Amino acid sequence: MITVGETRAGLSFPVLLDGCQGQHYLDGAMGVPRLTGPELRIMEVLWARGPLSAREILEALPRKGRPAYATIQTVVYRLISKNALQIVKRVSKANVFEAVVSRSLVRNGVYDDLLEAFGDEVQPLMEHLIEARRITSKDIQEAERLIRNSRQDEKKGRRKAARVPAKRSADDPPADALWPAS
Repeated sequence: MITVGETRAGLSFPVLLDGCQGQHYLDGAMGVPRLTGPELRIMEVLWARGPLSAREILEALPRKGRPAYATIQTVVYRLISKNALQIVKRVSKANVFEAVVSRSLVRNGVYDDLLEAFGDEVQPLMEHLIEARRITSKDIQEAERLIRNSRQDEKKGRRKAARVPAKRSADDPPADALWPAS
């Protein structure tokens, strides 16, 4: 299911389209955790910087609009319950957390949910991206290259498995641009 944001104290919390609050479940098909906006922002920090404590996650976020330390802790432990994070070590009294799922896997799950919410129609999404100038000619060239490669693979009788890189890619946003300003 797709979520729409509801704002409370400067944070975006999920409201599922069916009205249920919270998303403590996994997408059955791929075991991809469904994450809220604040959860995604914390995951972005961990994908960009690697294992961190809750305090380090907090400090990696921009000062303006930064949530409270207790909020970070709550979200981090919610991510653990969703099997998106794990505790990798303990330093003094602080746990150090690491992403268990890759950015690409989570991103693809969000894309799949979005398309499913609108009847798997890709064309309206593409039209919107073009009309809103959210897609560049470089993006179009890359899409054309992917389509050509996919057609070549089909002709050869093979299908490529989805590539899921575990590390941050060069096109990922910097971690300090992740938490929205109030």
